[in-house]
Amino acid sequence: MAGRNTEQALNVILASVLRDMNPQWGDHIEAEQTRNFVDKKGRQPDILIRHPNGFPVIVETEFAPGSTVEKDATSRLGETLQLDGTPVEQTIAVRMPSRLSTVSQGDLAGLIQETTDFEFCVFSMESSGFVRWPTEGWLRGGVKDLAALIEHASLSESRIESGARILEDGIAQASFILREAGMEAPDMLAIIAEELRQQDCEQTSRMAMAIVVNAMMFHAAIAGYDNIKTLDALHSELGCLSKGRLLEHWHYIYTTINYWPIFYIAKQLMSPIRDSTANRILFRLERVVTDLANLGATSQLDLSGRMFQRLIADRKFLATYYTLPSSAALLAELAVSRLTVDWSDAQAVTALRIGDFACGTGALLNAAYGSMMSRHRYAGGDDGAIHPQMLERVLVGSDIMPSAVHLTATVLSSRHPNVKFGDTSIGILRYGVPEKGSGHKISLGALDFVEEESTIPIWGTGHTIVRGMKKDAKQELHIEHASFDLVIMNPPFTRPTGQESERIGVPVPSFAAFGNDEEIQRTMSDQLQKITKTGMAGDGQAGLASNFIDLAHKKLKPGGILALILPSTFIQGDAWEKSRTLIREHYQDISILSIAATGTTDRAFSADTGMAEVMVIATRCKEEKTPDKPTAVYINLYRTPH
Repeated sequence: MAGRNTEQALNVILASVLRDMNPQWGDHIEAEQTRNFVDKKGRQPDILIRHPNGFPVIVETEFAPGSTVEKDATSRLGETLQLDGTPVEQTIAVRMPSRLSTVSQGDLAGLIQETTDFEFCVFSMESSGFVRWPTEGWLRGGVKDLAALIEHASLSESRIESGARILEDGIAQASFILREAGMEAPDMLAIIAEELRQQDCEQTSRMAMAIVVNAMMFHAAIAGYDNIKTLDALHSELGCLSKGRLLEHWHYIYTTINYWPIFYIAKQLMSPIRDSTANRILFRLERVVTDLANLGATSQLDLSGRMFQRLIADRKFLATYYTLPSSAALLAELAVSRLTVDWSDAQAVTALRIGDFACGTGALLNAAYGSMMSRHRYAGGDDGAIHPQMLERVLVGSDIMPSAVHLTATVLSSRHPNVKFGDTSIGILRYGVPEKGSGHKISLGALDFVEEESTIPIWGTGHTIVRGMKKDAKQELHIEHASFDLVIMNPPFTRPTGQESERIGVPVPSFAAFGNDEEIQRTMSDQLQKITKTGMAGDGQAGLASNFIDLAHKKLKPGGILALILPSTFIQGDAWEKSRTLIREHYQDISILSIAATGTTDRAFSADTGMAEVMVIATRCKEEKTPDKPTAVYINLYRTPH
């Protein structure tokens, strides 16, 4: 008769299996260890994970039916780790299948990896008590799902909110200092606006300050490596952060070490600010960085990206609405799950190509990157080891806003801030009229790529890629047709209808950006009509999003995955008939997701659009012919509180 496994024995083996799924966990995961907590030395958690770039998570387990496991998990909330004094804000209760109690211990590790009916729920500490997710019932899945849940739980939502408030207040105050000084030195503000390709206004100043504090946060994360000094070490004799010393060190970092996209534009924005004003700004922003470091936020949170929709100038015309983090995570997970690749094979993973040609602050690219890297980790790979290749070749993004591209490059780099990389495939695109004497044609941004077939030489077109280091070599942005495994986008939605169309007097409102006059706008509209051929999705009444469907279709290889956020009118609107026809004739396994709610804002996957939206995920047919049975699955999601 076989013996019975104790929960303690299973916890030790479960911890070992989990340890192999994340290279960062290593010595930071332990099971059944005593003396972990301040003032509660006798109590021992089942499994404790101290995520290096996150917050501790405790996993409490029990064989089904697990009548006391939830009580055990909630009792851990608020306890303080003996090692570093960090409080526990998230715990996970796990009900383990009872059959695991009777199998041979020699088989346990393999059976744990194969088991798909673990049940779990998460408890989060809040000021009013704790919150359970899901509010009722249990999540069900395998050990990989548990590992993913642990990673998500290592982010403290309460600290994210606190950090966002700190960051927003600091940026607003630094912007006030800048603009107040600009009343006496207007040329300073004009230079900053020109650097960002935006008109001078309060939003532009806030964006500039967001980029500067972003660079300071990244600086804090990499200090101590490659002779990079701390911010404190760059203080003047008066005890304040010195503009001259900081910019000199940033120049050293991006010319000698790496991280050009993070520090070059920040230096360009600070350079025209006179020293007395700059030092006041840096004094305020350094306090922000210190407060965020105390929260543990500087190395893991895309706080600046979350604020992007509040800061960007020209938003009404450019429609650069920020994709909600939850929406980005959902779309990316659904899309990446369709990729057919051996996730344990680093060479196969780095051979993929993922594109977002309207990347904004990089929410979708970053979510796709996270989904891919978690799969690689869970398959035994080291995502840090392939980080350079991911930035240099796999992740391809473009936008017409330098500020947006900066934030995209920053958030992607921040996944492994101490890992150097070469030139990225993130590009800043020309938009509108070219500079006099440049020889360039008028540009539609990413929509130029609908016709451009092969490699785009950067120095020949005016497009610019984001580099890891400054180099003199000729660079190229590879965006060949039929070369992408996944195109994921939240494209611009603007269309020529209503009073706005009458007021502007041009077919496409987005073309009014960057001060383009009506003649240029009409020329751009004519150019758009020239590249829209019979059989394509583009329709002026549907807006630019339909043209971006054509772009995605051109770039996807057979078997590639299309993942888009579109207006809900895509489902039935007459203007979208050509888009639906293209997808119906060339794609299969079509899924359409919407949110079950009333009104338009509550049905949006983007921030502040005020527009009902849907997610469209589809797989391009491997043979260029109409699928025999084109079908679509429609899923209506219910929005639930966090």
